[in-house]
Amino acid sequence: MDKLTILISTSPIPSNPKTIFIDAVINSIKKYLFIDNEYKIIIACDGTEEKNERYEKYIENLKNKYKDNKNILIAVNNKKGHLSGNLRNAVKYAETKFLLIVQHDLIFISKSNPNLIIEDMIKYPELKHVRFNKRNNVKQGWDNTPLYASKKINGNYKYIMTEAWIDQNHICRKSYFEDTVLGRCDRPTFMENILNRKSKGKHEEFGTFILGDINEKNKIVHLDGAESRHGNAGKILKENRKKYLDI
Repeated sequence: MDKLTILISTSPIPSNPKTIFIDAVINSIKKYLFIDNEYKIIIACDGTEEKNERYEKYIENLKNKYKDNKNILIAVNNKKGHLSGNLRNAVKYAETKFLLIVQHDLIFISKSNPNLIIEDMIKYPELKHVRFNKRNNVKQGWDNTPLYASKKINGNYKYIMTEAWIDQNHICRKSYFEDTVLGRCDRPTFMENILNRKSKGKHEEFGTFILGDINEKNKIVHLDGAESRHGNAGKILKENRKKYLDI
């Protein structure tokens, strides 16, 4: 309990005021990450630029759902901060050395023990940003660089090097997040748009690794709460309700 806080970032999405995505994320954490209720979860709710009644009701529903759970805090940003501003507001409530940062529509589908990952991060200080991949661990996308998997670490788990800094679900130290990450995001934005560019050629400083060995299966799935891929969220939820929502 004294090592890890879970930060779940959320913002307006079409499913509001329903809480189905947050429900799926928290259920997946409990099922696959061996997290018990003694770990603090901070649900970071971003602000809005204009009134949004569906989103306001969503936040009210979250507060009512978790009002009796002393380990879940709802932190509401008083303005629209995008991902960086929203997490900047929420991280001040975290009192642990390590953070597990989670998106509200990226659920875990594979078992990992964060306590063992933290042990590895303490033993191997070069592990500064450990990402749970939503793709299989192959050289593709932003991970498609010459240094991909050029270094491996074998601890409780295996880790492969990547130059990419991506804001998908990951574990890092709170000090790293405040200094290395937020320290470079001086305006409200999506963090990876800035940091993926700045991390190139500076792996010693950014310490980005992917959990798992080369070709290992993905650890998370994107439900696409924003329905940015042609309404993909509704299709995925309808076809996989039992698999992803009734965990």
